[in-house]
Amino acid sequence: MQLWGGRADDAIVEAQHAVDLSPNDADSRAVLAEILIYSGKPEEALAAIAVARRLDPYNEARYAYLEGFARFGLEEFDAAAQLLERALELGSDLWPPEATTHREADCDPCELLLAAYGYLGGRDDGIQAMRDWLAGTWGDHMAKVRTIVAMRPFKEPRDAERFAEGLRRAGQPEY
Repeated sequence: MQLWGGRADDAIVEAQHAVDLSPNDADSRAVLAEILIYSGKPEEALAAIAVARRLDPYNEARYAYLEGFARFGLEEFDAAAQLLERALELGSDLWPPEATTHREADCDPCELLLAAYGYLGGRDDGIQAMRDWLAGTWGDHMAKVRTIVAMRPFKEPRDAERFAEGLRRAGQPEY
């Protein structure tokens, strides 16, 4: 809640406190990793993801998504795309391909994968599949760059702009 309230530094403190209280809790480390990524610290997030993976090897879809998100933040777009594709392949129960509600349609890996494809170019099939997914689940009015980016609590404007630029390069309309 701290992160979504625009208090990323407080969110990091709270998440780190949770990790300190229960160092063997993979979920706390995964939450810390996501907060670090949104706070512009993807390199630090990779360490938390590695420990979470070790503690909970059965949740690979989640960790592939988080690592893909961190790699996107590091501008390692090819690695990000591979990890996000893996997250979607392994996590069809987390991100159903044929969602029926907006809650089910909340597919963060899909949006990030589209942005990564935008930077990579030459993946027209993947781009079209992700664009079709966005339009089919959110509707054209919600699948705009500004709307997609605004729904994420990036602390650093450069991170939000990197994400927006990837979506633009993939052909998503601005407004």
